[in-house]
Amino acid sequence: MFRYLVLISLIIISQAGFAKTQVAAHVEFEYGQSYGSDQMNGRLDAGKIYRLKLFGGAKLPKIKFLSAVGLGLDFTYSDFKDKSNTTNFKYQRFTWDWIHIPVNIGIIRLIPGLSWVVTAVNDPTTGINEKSIRPAFSGSIGVGIPVWRFKFLFDLKAMHVFEDTEVTSAGEKINITGNFLSAYAGLGFYF
Repeated sequence: MFRYLVLISLIIISQAGFAKTQVAAHVEFEYGQSYGSDQMNGRLDAGKIYRLKLFGGAKLPKIKFLSAVGLGLDFTYSDFKDKSNTTNFKYQRFTWDWIHIPVNIGIIRLIPGLSWVVTAVNDPTTGINEKSIRPAFSGSIGVGIPVWRFKFLFDLKAMHVFEDTEVTSAGEKINITGNFLSAYAGLGFYF
């Protein structure tokens, strides 16, 4: 019985939603600054952050609560310097959102999501040389101002990364992943 209900629902949705579909795609490029919190905040200067977001799918004009469905990739790279200008210091983060749910209310963009974060740290003063991958919760709020086939984008993104505690050469435990707040600006192109 359940199989028949699912089959009937799929037929109704496919007829109503996909009868007049059109291709939907967009590309977003953003640049900004990222600020650490927790223990890493005292060590790191604001980092440069670069973001690339790709989306491809289909517009659904007959389903009012969905503008488009498809697949997207959201990659972010950030690079930080330490406040004491230590030589050979490295703190880099590579992030990709594996699920995010964009909600657009006019020009306001709200995007909760889940991410993977790769953190690469080389800190000669603490003796930490580590690469780790951790899941993270993220949420962003922003504005997308449309002009013809592109948008001016301004976003704030907060990220809570699951902790990776490492022991320094002095025996102190520190969390090398931390939580970060990022501010972006950029352009989005829509097809």
